[in-house]
Amino acid sequence: MPRTSFISDLSFRTKMLATVTTVVVLMLGVSLSVISERFKLQIHDNAAELLRTAEGVLKIRQRSSSEELQVGPTLPEDRAIIVGFCSPSSSGAETGGGE
Repeated sequence: MPRTSFISDLSFRTKMLATVTTVVVLMLGVSLSVISERFKLQIHDNAAELLRTAEGVLKIRQRSSSEELQVGPTLPEDRAIIVGFCSPSSSGAETGGGE
C-alpha cells in the first residue's frame, strides 16, 4: 500500500476553501486588533482631555475661592451709607443747631 499524504488526498475545492477561510480569519483578526488599538488610544486621549479640563476648572475655582477669602466681600456703597450714617456732621452737633 502506497502511503499518501493527507493534503494530497483532499480535493482542489477543499484545499481552496481551507486556504480562503484561513486568510479571511487572519484578516479579521488583524482588523480587530488594529481597531481595538485605535479605540484604546482614542479612549485614553479622551480621558486625558477630560482630566485636563477638570483640572483647569478646579484651578480656576480654587483661585477664585482663595481670592474671595483673602479680599473678602467688598461693598463700597454699603460702606458709604454706614460712614455717612455714623459721622458726627450728619447728627447736627456741629451745625450750631441751638437757637
